[in-house]
Formats: sequence, C-alpha cells, structure tokens
Amino acid sequence: MKILRKIILLMMTFILMLSTSNSAFVTVSAESKHEDMDDLDKLLIAHKYMSSETDIDLWKGIDSLREIINLYDLDDNVIAYYISFSPKGYAIVNNNLDNPIAIEFGDGKNHSIDKLVKSSEYKAGESHIVYAGPGYSFIKEEVISGNSLEEKEAIKQKLKLDKLYAQLNTKNEKEIKLHQESRTIVKEKNHNLVGGSGSIYNDISWDTMPSGSYISGYIPFGGTTWAVMSDYDSIASNHCGATAATNISLYYANRGYTNLKKNNSVYDTFVDLHNRIGNGPVMMIAPDVKSYASSRGYTMTSSDVGTYSALKTATSNGRPCGILVTGGITEWHWVVSTGWREYTSGGKYIRVVTGWENSANNFYLWGDPTVWSMTEYYIQ
Repeated sequence: MKILRKIILLMMTFILMLSTSNSAFVTVSAESKHEDMDDLDKLLIAHKYMSSETDIDLWKGIDSLREIINLYDLDDNVIAYYISFSPKGYAIVNNNLDNPIAIEFGDGKNHSIDKLVKSSEYKAGESHIVYAGPGYSFIKEEVISGNSLEEKEAIKQKLKLDKLYAQLNTKNEKEIKLHQESRTIVKEKNHNLVGGSGSIYNDISWDTMPSGSYISGYIPFGGTTWAVMSDYDSIASNHCGATAATNISLYYANRGYTNLKKNNSVYDTFVDLHNRIGNGPVMMIAPDVKSYASSRGYTMTSSDVGTYSALKTATSNGRPCGILVTGGITEWHWVVSTGWREYTSGGKYIRVVTGWENSANNFYLWGDPTVWSMTEYYIQ
C-alpha cells in the first residue's frame, strides 16, 4: 500500500525549496505544446512507475524530492521533466497529459543530465537542456550557435529526434484514464489535507492508489556484483563497452561459470576485458567478450536481438543482452539488459544495468530511436 502523505510531503518540500533557493531547483517557465502539468501530475506519474507491489519498489527508498528540471525540444517546448529524489532515484516524465508516462526511471540518476546540470556551462533559469533519449542530452545554447531552421533540422535528423518526440506525442487512452483516476483519488482524500499555511493535518494511507497493471520478466541476476565505470576512471576513459562486457561476464560467473570472474576479482575482470576492448566509444564488444570467455575456458555465443519480443525471449532463457543506446552520431552508451516490464496500458520498458551504479534497477522506455543494437549472450 502506498502512502499519500509522502506525495504531499514531496510537494511541500519542493515548494519550500522554491521559496528559499535561487539554485537549479527553480524550474523554467516556457511554452509547451500540451496542457501544462502541475507538480502533482509529475509526482503521480513518477510514483506509478517507480512503485510496485510485485517487483522492485524504488519509491519506498525515497526520502524527499531533490529537484525538477525542465527538458526541452529544439523549439524550446518543454518535452519532459527530470525529477530526482533523495537519497537516490529519478524519473523522466513525459510532458503530455494525453500520454502521461515515465520515459525513464531508476534508483540512480540520469548521468548525462546530472553532468550537464553540474557543468559550468549550465545556467539555472537560462539554459535549455534538450532531451535526446537515455544515451544523450545536451545544452541547446552550447550545441546550436544560431536559431536557423536548417541547423535545427539537421540536428533533428542526426539524432532522430522527430521519431522520439512522435512516440511521446502519441495519445494513450488507457494511461489518461489511469492518471485521471489517480488525481481523483488524491482530490477526494486530500481536500482537507493541506491548509492555507501549508501544514499537513492528517496521515492518510493511499490504499486505493492504482500502481498500474503490468507483466514483467528478469534474468536470475540475484547476488551479482556489477562493475561500475567510476571505479576505473584512473585507468580508462569512455569505457562503457568494457564495463558492459565485464557485467555480462560477472552475471555468468554468478551463474556457476566462476572462472569468468578472473582471480575472483571484479577489477581484474575489467582490466582484462578493457585490454581487449580499449577505450570508447566502440561499436562492437561481442568478439572481445567471446575471446575473453575462451581464455577463461568457456565457449560464449552471441546472436543479434532485433525486437522487444526477442528481448523478452532472451530474458526468459536467462540471457543478458548487450545494448548500445544512442543519442546521435558520436554519443553512445553500452548497457546490459536484465529484464523487461510491459504495462497493460501500452508502456514497454527494458530493465538494465547502466554501468553507472552497482544496480540492475534502472528502466528505459523501449523505442527504436534510442536502441542502436542488441546482442544476447549465452554459454553453450
């Protein structure tokens, strides 16, 4: 059962931050293609996808709201919202009440956006972060020197942004209905909850809040310690490919192929694979993953995975997939699939190890504009 009070507390925390801070917590007002979402809309959507009664529950680990940042398209419309929580957790919510879904969510953070916000180029209240999918976001003012239509169209084509945004603009009647039901429940139970002074008067259990019906599957990765990119920054750079290769090997080591964890060390495993793959960005890792497995006494096989259905089949067979997600010609990131989640309302997600945290609890919205290639791995 979910607690309504946490939603209200998060909203009140955010309001307090706005009233006492001039930092990046202040969201930027901008024209939107859709009816504007309020903060309750954003938190309800984040809650729906981050909470669960039958799978992982990322919501229960949240203490407070850290920030909400507007994400834009190239025409300065707010396309989505980046919501981060404390001590950890994030969601990227689609800014469209006709398709109220989370594009991404996880128990860490979106490192591309987080890096931009912390950069010297980012100016809160002025900079526009353009969202180009899980693999890439950028500050518009730093990438586009002018506002010519030709320049923007060229970037749209290169990053396949039109396809991504068209997907997010699709009307989703089931999600609309579920979201409206959620708001109705909140209004009915909350009409006297918050007074004029902003005080919270009652502690009301959210025992009828719909979390959304879905089916899911995942590989048996329990007990696996994942490689984290930051642990190797002193010896490598742009090393997501080598990290993904390491995590594929660590998964199978945990499944009984113990020699794939070289010297029983995550570090030694990464070093060997990085010596084969090198720094990135790299387009292929399969030959080196198989070469490494052979050196450790195993025969690793790989095959292309071209569809979401095939990803589900690989998952049911206990096989992780190395997935290359892209935001453009030079922006790539390797992740490893650990499962999937499919909502009855239509949303399809890949569950992944991002390489940024020792976690298998991040999700990406399935969509061709962001997935460049997928390869399943298994030992014969």
